[in-house]
Amino acid sequence: MEVHHHPDLHHQPKKWKEYFLEFLMIFLAVTMGFFAEQIRESFVEHNHEKVYIQSFYEDLSQDQKNLPALSDWIQMDINVSDSLKLLLKNVTLKTKANDIYVDFRFLIRQLGIKNFVNQRTIFQLRNTGEWRLIRNKQVNDSILEYYKNVETIAALQEYSLMQKGKLRDLYAPLLKSDDWDKVTEKNSDNIIHPHDNLYLKSVNPDVINNCLLEISDIKGIHKGFKNQVIDLRNEATRLKKLIAQHYRVKQ
Repeated sequence: MEVHHHPDLHHQPKKWKEYFLEFLMIFLAVTMGFFAEQIRESFVEHNHEKVYIQSFYEDLSQDQKNLPALSDWIQMDINVSDSLKLLLKNVTLKTKANDIYVDFRFLIRQLGIKNFVNQRTIFQLRNTGEWRLIRNKQVNDSILEYYKNVETIAALQEYSLMQKGKLRDLYAPLLKSDDWDKVTEKNSDNIIHPHDNLYLKSVNPDVINNCLLEISDIKGIHKGFKNQVIDLRNEATRLKKLIAQHYRVKQ
């Protein structure tokens, strides 16, 4: 009868050095993978930072070009305020009032600061939550301060708009509705100087005095407003220089 011998299935136990070597290899593989991922993420974030910084730089360049137009508009508001004060002080029912109608039309209009400031990059960073990518603290803080000043000017404009609303209510008793319509184009809201002679409906001294007080307030607001816009443009120039010191940007 044949006797079958089964092979010995018992293995020799591994030495502790072999276990340690396997552990070390696994540990190194995981660690290297972790560091590789960190390096990749850092590289991607650094590229995103450069893109955002370049975009900020371009926004500021656009602001530098646009803000002088707003300053000019504000100065026109100040000049119109002075013109109205002179015209209203000596007006009678027989005085040709074309310039008064036109000046009131112009003064109650408003151009918002945010029409002159490019906020595409700041909005994108806030919406995506990637503000942390701007790693230079001085640049980061300066950008935040710049747009904080934009919001301050916008708030001042809201107050100015409220004052203009008060003026609109005050001058209403002085004007004739038909003549009021003649200082804008029929198919648009563009202000024009009509050929017809226009006259006031009333020259009530109390109403005129209240209008003069409101006009003075509006002028004062706009003088401060203009200075802030000029300061903002200068700040855009300084911020561009700061960015250029810390980053490579296309100028």
